[in-house]
Amino acid sequence: MFFKRKKIPIEEKLMQEAKPLLERIMQYVDYDTKNVDKIYAFCSNEYDNVFFHPYFVINNCYLKTHTVNQCSNNEYDVSKEAQLSLLDRGKKICKEIFKIFDEYKQEMPTQIIIEYDVKKEKFNTKIDYELHWSNDDEKLPSDVANEWFENLKKNNEV
Repeated sequence: MFFKRKKIPIEEKLMQEAKPLLERIMQYVDYDTKNVDKIYAFCSNEYDNVFFHPYFVINNCYLKTHTVNQCSNNEYDVSKEAQLSLLDRGKKICKEIFKIFDEYKQEMPTQIIIEYDVKKEKFNTKIDYELHWSNDDEKLPSDVANEWFENLKKNNEV
């Protein structure tokens, strides 16, 4: 007799797959829960071109990977090797996250932004289905990610 394995809901599966991504981003800042307020994973997928970039809020400063030392009381490794390792691993995990939508026969999103509040230990996911860069001859995925991040900073200024 064979038992059919029950498929877990897509939301649970997304949470399971997001955890290693958040873990990898926290590893980049040495799991510093004292200084790090929030982390963001920006994943984009348009026509099978996957892009990933992490962002950080450290001591209320909104930062990119190469600037995380600007507002922290700790010194993190921001070498090119550390940054490339984070981006490479993050992109691979984002690809796995996007595959979930195929597995569940759901519409493929173009963007998934995961926010993790380090202090509250809660995360939030925003999913978008609109094209953001592949329909624009001038924009790159990094442009869209940086525009999103600049808007986030502007909307959270004190």
